[in-house]
Amino acid sequence: MPPAVAAFMLIVATSTLSLAQGPTAPPPAPATPPAPATAPPFATTKVGDRVYVFRYGGHQSMFVGLDEEPLVLCADAAYTAYTMENRALPGIVWSADAMVESWDLLDELVDRHGARLIYTHDPDHRETILTAPGHVYR
Repeated sequence: MPPAVAAFMLIVATSTLSLAQGPTAPPPAPATPPAPATAPPFATTKVGDRVYVFRYGGHQSMFVGLDEEPLVLCADAAYTAYTMENRALPGIVWSADAMVESWDLLDELVDRHGARLIYTHDPDHRETILTAPGHVYR
């Protein structure tokens, strides 16, 4: 037998109580939320001379065609070198398909332009890149 409850207090808002005691009426229809603004699933935007931002779904990266060495800033398109090289999806992802397609695009940039991938979210990778203020890429 469950233990008895010695005492309890129930607090009900007056408006809720009157609805519970009053005549039954159908609940109001839920408001239709506005359709979310949808960006194209894939977009390439030129933002400067030999500088492009690639967006695929919720993933973004940037190509910078430097004279010295073309770079791809992976940003949220590839969080770490390990996840991209091993095609290991992170635990939370906007779209698994979009992330894998983003990785394929980054691989294509490396193959086509000889670009170097910079994993901007990978703390271990930061040791392999030049950082400001002491260094700059040209």
